[in-house]
Parts: sequence; C-alpha cells; structure tokens
Amino acid sequence: FDVIGNAVGIGSFTLSGGATSVRWKFSNLNVRSRAVATNAIIATGVVAIPDSASLTLSGFTLTVGEDLSVVGGTLIMNNPNDVVVTRNIAFGNTNETGKLLAGLIRVSGNFLTLCYNDTEFTPNGTRVVMNGTALQQIQMCSTPTGNRFGDLTISAGANVSTSDVIYIDTFTISGTMTVNATGIVDTRVLTITAGGVLNNNGITRTNLPFVNNGTLAGRPVVQR
Repeated sequence: FDVIGNAVGIGSFTLSGGATSVRWKFSNLNVRSRAVATNAIIATGVVAIPDSASLTLSGFTLTVGEDLSVVGGTLIMNNPNDVVVTRNIAFGNTNETGKLLAGLIRVSGNFLTLCYNDTEFTPNGTRVVMNGTALQQIQMCSTPTGNRFGDLTISAGANVSTSDVIYIDTFTISGTMTVNATGIVDTRVLTITAGGVLNNNGITRTNLPFVNNGTLAGRPVVQR
C-alpha cells in the first residue's frame, strides 16, 4: 500500500497481507502486515500495531494525534532519523528486543507497558521524551534487564508522575517529575537541570555522580 496523498477525515484504514510500504495521511491506521514507511505517516486519531504485525519507520516520522497501541505487534526503529510523535503510547504482549535501536519517541500524554511480559519495551538506543502540557503518567512493569527506559527526558514544562518501579539508564529532568509514595525510580545516570524539579515521595536511586542543578523535594536520592 504505497500511496502519496491526503486522506484526512475519510475513515480508518487496515493494512493486511504480506510486506507493505506506506506513505499517507490517515484518520486511524490499523497495521496488520509488515509495513515499512516510505515517507512521513500522519494519523489524526489512533494507530494500532496488533497481532504479529510490524511497522518499520525507515528514517521517517510517525505522528499520531491520539493513541499509539503496539499490542501484539512490533514497532521497529533502527534509523537515527526515526521519530514518533504521539499523545499516549502503550506496548503490550510483544517482544521489542532488538527492535528499538535508534531514534526518538515524543510523548505528550501517558506512557504504558501492559505487563504481559518483560520484553514489551526494551530500547537499546531509542530515546523517550515526555513533553506534555498536562499531567502525564508513566505506568510500567520494569526490571533491570527487561522493560525499562534507555534514555528518558522530562522536558521543561512537562509534569510527569509514576507510582511504579521504573529502571532507567540515563534520566534527565528539565520539567517536573513526581515519584509517588509507592514508586521506585532506579537510574544509572540522573541529572536535574536548572529549572527541573524532582518530587521524591517514593524512592529514587542513582549511581554517582548525581548532578542536581534544579530542585529536589521530599526524600533524598539514594546515591550508590
């Protein structure tokens, strides 16, 4: 399915069959094949990648107006120019091991893993930036070697909270991050930039050196 054009507001599309290339603008997109982007993809509503399907970005940008659901299928980002821009994003019942090697995911809403297994979100090069203007949540079943963030940034102006256990390799806070009472954030590298705020009502652990040029409220950070 390789079409150049503008199809805003004409309904939902399902891609099925064998290997498929896609370059178009949709209301909703349901990927049920091995789809490969050949240009930027824009969906004003929802994009779903279910049931062993896959979407390879191949250096292009996927923009999703509402929700990106990767449940059963896989999102493949192995090009440094790969970009996902979405409101909410959910990974579930999938194996993303070796599939998230580069690029950037920008989330203005909530980030979720659905806790079917420990391979739902396992980036090794793909960065995540939380950049919403309303309160955002991270809900994740995280382990040191399985579901985790490789590189997570809370942008200036963003306000993010979590009540879960989250493992992060590199964590930069330029906005506001709240670790709720039941939350545990374990990171190898933690930086709070000027203007950044960490409300640590739970447990936050990091390796040394811990760089704090912003505000730390609540409990002290456990430094290893």
